[in-house]
Amino acid sequence: EGFSCEENAWIKPLVDCINAVDIWLEDQTKNFEFGKVLMRLVTQASEINHVLFSNENREYRIWLLKTAARFVNEINGNIALDDSIHFIKKEYLKLDDNNNTIDNLSARYLVQTLENKKEELTVYYKGHKGLLTYTLGSISIPANAFLKSNKEYDFFIDMSRRGAISLRANGKVDVSLMALKLANGGGHPNAAGAKFDDFTETINYENVKQYIEEKLKRIES
Repeated sequence: EGFSCEENAWIKPLVDCINAVDIWLEDQTKNFEFGKVLMRLVTQASEINHVLFSNENREYRIWLLKTAARFVNEINGNIALDDSIHFIKKEYLKLDDNNNTIDNLSARYLVQTLENKKEELTVYYKGHKGLLTYTLGSISIPANAFLKSNKEYDFFIDMSRRGAISLRANGKVDVSLMALKLANGGGHPNAAGAKFDDFTETINYENVKQYIEEKLKRIES
């Protein structure tokens, strides 16, 4: 879905800045320097997973761009934007007026987003209900926060693109045993990991879910 003519009014100066970097127009100093900061702002906008939440990720990046557009005509706008990136991200991720670290704000935002889609992400193991995610990475904070907020879930699995899985639990299921049975992994009862040698990287979450469901079914006996 493209931008309307009205939206083009704010995005054109940003395009000029990106082009200055992309084509390496160093003589356009203002655009070149602003473009470098702008590109980093967008490429490092990893707080909302783009595989699981593509629409939410797109909305986040567009909001970042629109916010960045406020700085483009300022004197030393590149420096002002650079100084503000952390706070801009926090402003979007805050669910209420309570401030916190960006890690905790991201975790809360992620938990809410996961809760909105949890039925689609649910898997089962021996009657235990779990949540399966893909390419989240660094799941300790969000996994524990999700399990704490959703008492009906007993475990949390995140799969990487290369077939490594991280597992977390809330004391109701031993994920170290799950990891061992799944792929000779190990760890602790509430935190474990493993790696599948036969996993093929995909961008389709449904393929990942089918793969994990088959693996879980095999180890239930």
